[in-house]
Amino acid sequence: MSVMPFVLVLDRSMPVVPDPIRGPGVMAVHPLGEWRCEHRGRIALALQSAGSVAALITYSDVARTGLEEDSGDPLWDFVYGSNLSHALRLAREACRSSGSGHVILVTYSLPSAHHDDGGPQFFIPPIPESLDAARREAATLAEDGLGLDVFVLTSDDVAENQALVAFFQALVEPTQGEVISVAPAR
Repeated sequence: MSVMPFVLVLDRSMPVVPDPIRGPGVMAVHPLGEWRCEHRGRIALALQSAGSVAALITYSDVARTGLEEDSGDPLWDFVYGSNLSHALRLAREACRSSGSGHVILVTYSLPSAHHDDGGPQFFIPPIPESLDAARREAATLAEDGLGLDVFVLTSDDVAENQALVAFFQALVEPTQGEVISVAPAR
């Protein structure tokens, strides 16, 4: 059985939350940050070994094609911002050049960055402009006949999980994609 080639999109942004001790505007590493990075890597490796990865797109504040040799940790950029719209744009271009018809995204967060005239902009909590930019790129995938499936690495926070899953279900709907939620085992 052959597996159709796909473009793998991997969120490498630093998992952060507002720091309740140091106050507004100060970020802290998410309590499940290490778990999310470890499982993001496991899912990516499983996908790479199970199928034909036509291209790898990684993203944090900006998206990149492949892993850069000098990037240090291949699973964590130590950079704030999850610029999903830029990653989906590069994924669409990679699908065109590789002949792939499908994108698989591995993430843990809502889009918290987007590009404007001055470059990438980062906001926690995410602002409508970042969310809308990702929605527009997903709609463009659908217009181009490309599929999008998402692995969402969730947390213990029920409200956070519901918001994550709901956003990504709406995001994949135009592409008739699927959202797979992966939670930490306790």
